[in-house]
Amino acid sequence: MRFFSLALAFVAAALQAESAKPVGCDRACLEGFVNQYLDALIARNPYSLPLAPTVKFTENEQVIPLGEGIWGTASGLGTYKLYVADPQAGQVGFLGTLRENDTPVAIAIRLKIEARLIRDVETIVVRDPGAAKAVEALGQPDPPMLAPLPGSERRSRDEMIAIANKYSEGIEHSNGKLIPFDPGCNRLQNGIQTTNNPALLFDPKDTWTIASLGCAEQIDTKFFSFVRKIDPRRFPVIDEERGIVFGLFLFHIPGTVTSVDIPGHGAIEIPLPYQAPTTLDIAELYKIKNGKIRKVEALQTAVPYGTPSPAVGEAHFIPTPAGAAGQTCDRACLEGFLNQYLDAMVAHDPSHLPVTPSIKFTEDDVALKLGDGLWGTASGRGVYKEYFDDPEAGQVAFFGTMKENGHGIALALRLKIENRRISEAESVVVRSPRTFDLMEKAGAPDPVLLEKVSESERLSRTQLTAITNQYFEAIEQGNGKVAPFDTDCNRFENGMKTSGALGCSAQLDTQVFNYISRIFPRRFLVVDPDRQVVFGFFMFNHRGDVLWVNSPGEGRHDMMGAAKRPFSVDVGEAFRIKNGKILKVEALMTALPYGAKSPFVPQE
Repeated sequence: MRFFSLALAFVAAALQAESAKPVGCDRACLEGFVNQYLDALIARNPYSLPLAPTVKFTENEQVIPLGEGIWGTASGLGTYKLYVADPQAGQVGFLGTLRENDTPVAIAIRLKIEARLIRDVETIVVRDPGAAKAVEALGQPDPPMLAPLPGSERRSRDEMIAIANKYSEGIEHSNGKLIPFDPGCNRLQNGIQTTNNPALLFDPKDTWTIASLGCAEQIDTKFFSFVRKIDPRRFPVIDEERGIVFGLFLFHIPGTVTSVDIPGHGAIEIPLPYQAPTTLDIAELYKIKNGKIRKVEALQTAVPYGTPSPAVGEAHFIPTPAGAAGQTCDRACLEGFLNQYLDAMVAHDPSHLPVTPSIKFTEDDVALKLGDGLWGTASGRGVYKEYFDDPEAGQVAFFGTMKENGHGIALALRLKIENRRISEAESVVVRSPRTFDLMEKAGAPDPVLLEKVSESERLSRTQLTAITNQYFEAIEQGNGKVAPFDTDCNRFENGMKTSGALGCSAQLDTQVFNYISRIFPRRFLVVDPDRQVVFGFFMFNHRGDVLWVNSPGEGRHDMMGAAKRPFSVDVGEAFRIKNGKILKVEALMTALPYGAKSPFVPQE
């Protein structure tokens, strides 16, 4: 009996040890996981997948629940499919196309497989139909990209990573000689060949194009000096058999380089999107043969400047403990700080600003170093200026126009002042010439926002914020009766009247805003009891899964195209309350990747 028990124990231990061994997954297995993932994506059923209990999902560098984002909008598979498999690391990469509510998109996917379970899902979705169509026009992946290499032409994993990393080094240092390029190297970006392609003109007026040069020669011109930093650089999938490195990168572009002098061609202007601070979220493949890069293929999309990668850590501020009130700052004092801040920004010099040692600065809800972002590109102040003051809380906010490298933009800004020093600076930048023109044409704020209200008619801070919060409840519920709107209420967004002929309340009753899934966080930051105005920053989140609504009395109303994709909107918004009712709403807003979060708010 004792022998039998020992035998059972031995067998159990052996089985346990066997189950603890990693379960291998070869190329066919890894590609099968991608196909299974794509099928589940189209079916919008993530729970059909073999998922690890702690599976992590990101889309365009935002951590969101698996099942949201592209999961709520994918409607069909595309025709382009390129797989990169790494059985040793249990990772697989994919570049391809999909349909999102019937609109073409390009997508990059990385899966991490452990014990036949999906542990990590990382995606980059390029919501540009032109890019997706260009990728599909390729037909199939370039056969040499997929061809296995003879042993003599292969390099070790470490060597492949080092070679791929030299590509980033060469761009950062504007030196193509740092990179071991094959003479026949070409690069594809979002389906377009951007090297050795003289037909690719960035401006129809051009007589010469940087795209006419080869991989090394392009970099040697210093054209890519508008890229300040490539960080992080991650090389998660190494396909030794085919000589492919699949990497994920963030290219940070401060917007401070607007042209490059190229010998023989003079000053060549940098494309306009890169004359403003932006970051490119990039999935990039490198085909390496005989130790040289033969081909580069990338999918990329813009995200807010300075966006961090969740793979290496996210920036969130630790709330500052409440302290003594310190020196007070009245309305004139607060507006003085704001003007001082804007003047320093145009001068590109924050060094003389009175700031706390731990100042918190954000642009479009990304934590940056004070002096970065718009600080490097602001070239002048505009005509429109609107201030919101809260001496009790030591906070001031601003709506206004500015110039960025000579181009018109709008800015929403909030400063927090503690002991006559700036401790927080939060900004939303609207890089829209149309918004700039509309606000400049208006010239000055609506007087209703500036008038001082008699004390007998004022509501308390708590009452003002409660009424403002009802506005967001009314939007989420699609019911204008939830909020107390004045009959003369109007709303202006990015300089345009958007309350239409119906007015604030009746417009909500039409259900046309039902595509707005959730408004969170809601941060009521500046309350001006004298003028009965509330200013705050708010995040509007849109899942993209509401394609139409049945408007009472009107019938079916199809959503606009932009609403049929997941995105979030960073909004600075001001509310004028009169006699307990919302009289005026004014907002500046910019779109962010779906699931974007505020560094000022602890995560749920």
